[in-house]
Amino acid sequence: MLEKTLNVTTWRQISEGIFGYKPKVTSIFGAPIGISEGTVFVDIDTDTYGVADNGDKIRTSEVNNDQENEKDSNGDKENKVDHNPVRDFMLYSGFVGSYLESFVLEETVGVFAVSTMEVFKVALSRGMELVKIDSQNSDGFEKIKADDKTLSEMKNAVKAGRTIIVPKEEMCYYGWKGTAYIALDTSTGEGAYMISGSMCGGSTAINIIVGTINVIIAAYDLIAAIDMIILGLANPVLLTVALVFLGVAVYAYIDSMFTLFMYCSTGEERYGEEMMTNLYFNVTFGVITKVAGTLGKKVVRKIGDTLVEMGVDSKYVKNFFTEEYGGVSWDDSPGTGGSRSHGSGGNGSGSGSHGTGEIPGGSSGNHGSGGTGSGSGSHGTGYIPGGGSPDYWNFIDAWELLSKKYGEKVASILQEFGEDGLKLAEKYGDDLASIIDNLEPTEAKKAVSLINSYGDDALDLFKEGKSFDEVKKVVESGRKTATIIDYSYKFDRELANFNEGYEIKTTVDKDLILVQYSSDAPDASLCYWTTIDEANEITSLNDYMDKLALSKDWGNRNTVKVARIPAGTKVKYAVGTAREQLLITDPRPGGGIQYLFNQFDTEWITEVRSFSN
Repeated sequence: MLEKTLNVTTWRQISEGIFGYKPKVTSIFGAPIGISEGTVFVDIDTDTYGVADNGDKIRTSEVNNDQENEKDSNGDKENKVDHNPVRDFMLYSGFVGSYLESFVLEETVGVFAVSTMEVFKVALSRGMELVKIDSQNSDGFEKIKADDKTLSEMKNAVKAGRTIIVPKEEMCYYGWKGTAYIALDTSTGEGAYMISGSMCGGSTAINIIVGTINVIIAAYDLIAAIDMIILGLANPVLLTVALVFLGVAVYAYIDSMFTLFMYCSTGEERYGEEMMTNLYFNVTFGVITKVAGTLGKKVVRKIGDTLVEMGVDSKYVKNFFTEEYGGVSWDDSPGTGGSRSHGSGGNGSGSGSHGTGEIPGGSSGNHGSGGTGSGSGSHGTGYIPGGGSPDYWNFIDAWELLSKKYGEKVASILQEFGEDGLKLAEKYGDDLASIIDNLEPTEAKKAVSLINSYGDDALDLFKEGKSFDEVKKVVESGRKTATIIDYSYKFDRELANFNEGYEIKTTVDKDLILVQYSSDAPDASLCYWTTIDEANEITSLNDYMDKLALSKDWGNRNTVKVARIPAGTKVKYAVGTAREQLLITDPRPGGGIQYLFNQFDTEWITEVRSFSN
């Protein structure tokens, strides 16, 4: 297709690509012990073409380019741009080849995939800016958010004469987090289409938190196992069991430390999954250790009671089974009101943290009955706002929970942002869901991207009903309040106030200097204006109201405003003559030139003066 379009002949050179399958491998101390389902990948490392022009001379055409960044604003300038078929083929085929890397996987495997062009597409859909950096503006790297390794690669490419095209920020895209860039040779069209980043499906931040919790729980299990060793000194069998528990606890602690270290070092997803598995094990083992310790103490007490009942002097039992070992002691003084060493009469009661007391002469046996404790606690509901702290065990169900709470649209849009989407849902909850519901999917993605980058400032502006362009302009300039006033809700119906022949435009083709007479109220409308020439021909305020068909009932007019709108400004507006108004209390003929704006930026206003009617 490109050959025919560009009139070139191409032939494939020796190229190289890798298609592979990366399984998930479970390891212990670096040695693989298990394998499970993984991911498919494709990496076209070298895609080489021979290209020849079919004889045409390099075609030259004249195109008009908007000179928005030029100081002068005298209109568009004409620039001659060379179209080199060979270079253009290399450039376009690079775009297509990069796009196909992700497209092939998505179509054949049915998963979301990333490539350089896919990342660019997603970035643009979220309203992110693509930045071009070369040797002339290498300081532009200071504005790019990327990891150190990727920044170093891009800087080296610029030093080698390449031009870098890269999104301004990193992104989360489903289970992937990173950035992408093109290192382009603008003279030949050759380029390297690179992606950087790693899987964030388990979420890097969450896995590190889980891993830290893991180590803490494993340390607690280790302490509990050591405590069982002390208990086990009372009996060889208990000592054997305690040693087994200690061995498992030591292994679990070392493995938890190792897995967390490997994940922080490599970022590999398999270590993140291992941490989740270790967490389940450590929690379960901790519960078993606690139960075993409690039962062990009961066994020690039972042995002591049996020895006393067999006639062994209780002082020997007391010396052997001390509180240090069994958490109990035996009193060798006689009970009152009964028989045997402890008696059976009298009333006694006791309380203890372990549920048993130690009262000689107890109500019906050797020991009084202990009290019971109660406790309560709660888990959050995962990344569902209002659910308390995140419940990391429910992480896999987060999207399902979000869908149930806020609907499929909100959940699907946030899911595209991966880990960032979950954090936003947790932080902003109902407010974020309401913003997404009220916007078209494309605009919603852009809104989420801005909120992700600028936080509360962007969220508050969207809650006020501002558009993406308004919010972007405000947050990127550092202002806290929007300067653009939206009149789109009434723009179409206001067109009835024009005579036939009016025009609707979307770009200011030359500098506009406009005038408006209005009240000094803060909320005075800024949608209608007239030209300087029209204003200079007006001899009185009444003359102005006649030409623009304005009734005296529509407010006091004691302020004149002057606005300057630069050429090239993107804004929708109508220009024509004012239609006569015959149905008002003071009919007006109209006929004057008027401008009606869909949106108006208050920063266009250059002068405001007060005067008396």
